Amino acid sequence: MANKKDLAVDILVPLSGRGGVERVINQAACFLMEQGWQVRVVQMVYDGQAWLDARVPFYPLRREKVDDIFDFIPMYAQFMGQTRVPDLVVATPWPYLALAARKALEQLQAYAKVVSWLHGPLEVYKRYEVGGAECVGFADEAFVLNERTRALLERLLPQVPARLVWNPVDFSRCREVSPGNERRLLFVGRLSPEKHVGVVLEAVAKSRGWRLRIVGSGPERAALEEQAQALGLGERVELSGWQDNPWELAEGCAGLVLASEYEAFPLVAIEAMACGLPVFSTPVDGVIELVRPGENGFLFERDNSAQLAQILDLYADGGLPRIEPEACRASAARYEAGTALERLKCALEGILDKVSVIVPCCDVSDYLPNCLNSVFEQQVNFNLEVICVDDGSTDRTQDVLMEWEARFPEELLVIPLEERGGAQKARGIALQYATGNYIVYAGAQDVFLPGELRGMYEAMRGQGLAAAEKGMCQ
Repeated sequence: MANKKDLAVDILVPLSGRGGVERVINQAACFLMEQGWQVRVVQMVYDGQAWLDARVPFYPLRREKVDDIFDFIPMYAQFMGQTRVPDLVVATPWPYLALAARKALEQLQAYAKVVSWLHGPLEVYKRYEVGGAECVGFADEAFVLNERTRALLERLLPQVPARLVWNPVDFSRCREVSPGNERRLLFVGRLSPEKHVGVVLEAVAKSRGWRLRIVGSGPERAALEEQAQALGLGERVELSGWQDNPWELAEGCAGLVLASEYEAFPLVAIEAMACGLPVFSTPVDGVIELVRPGENGFLFERDNSAQLAQILDLYADGGLPRIEPEACRASAARYEAGTALERLKCALEGILDKVSVIVPCCDVSDYLPNCLNSVFEQQVNFNLEVICVDDGSTDRTQDVLMEWEARFPEELLVIPLEERGGAQKARGIALQYATGNYIVYAGAQDVFLPGELRGMYEAMRGQGLAAAEKGMCQ
């Protein structure tokens, strides 16, 4: 199989912190590097805080804050001009970075595919003035975390394919938990306004004997402590602060609770299910694609503490189906890091251009293996399909083609012709089946030198050609 070990990828980020997005970027960068890709993380403004795995090449472009995010465009253009232009730019998480990448490439008159990898709702990015759908429109494709965002982009930007790509979740810290029979809920996350933890406190106060363990820190902590006291919850609420592994405190809890305003990718809910815990949540974004009521959790209306209290009491009293830990763990399996990272890699490869190599074949059984071997050993920065037309061969050409098609069923298509029509007719027939952005015509006696096919592709792309003969673009 032709491989993409030399594929050059920039992961373009604006700022950094220590949150879930940074963790995902680390996982993605390391995984792609293990596949032989040339990955570098380019950060527009760097505050000196170390967050990236030391193995990943890291390029901070500026220490000081910018007055205008449009300054990102010349910054990135200058960086690429002084180093190299990648094959792929993964712009994340701001939509604006897709615009910045595209405009920087245009300044250099350079070519690369641009992906807008969104990690939150479009309306939130728009609210913070870091771009919206109009910026995603500069990308070749958008990666999104939930079906709601995918459907929204499909409506607003039908010209930009939106692909569902889940974040990888490391389950190594997710210990198996047996949900307890006692009425205890677990909350894990940042104590900030959009999490609406106060709604959960109200529900606990309205319920019959439920207790709440809060794991996390944030600006709302003091207010939540005051609210718990005002509601007379006393020892029924426990604030444990931030924990490196919150799931060590999950034993004995009946489930995880979330009352969030939005959860583009509900990481803590997935981790809770991986532990075997059901999830009680508001029906927001990614949650509604994860939680199936009665099977792995339950949903309640946003800000409706009375409804949550009712669901909790019914669940404790046996009025709702008992959630089995195995069902929860099965729901989380598709987000497992290895599975999700492979999905990401395939999605990135799917964005690349495709080159169709067309090879007419007539009584060439002695030469054909060398030709095909030289094609499939190429290291390329595009997707490859090979179309061989057997033009009525009378030797073992068709047998050789069948053997190679069995070896490369995804990349090689064999078209047998009963009557000999000549190379020109064979090419015309193959062209009807070709799906590539670019076409390369070769003879069965030709052998491609290492790197030659990639060079032909880049020459065609640079010269605006749709097709080329082997040797024409060297």
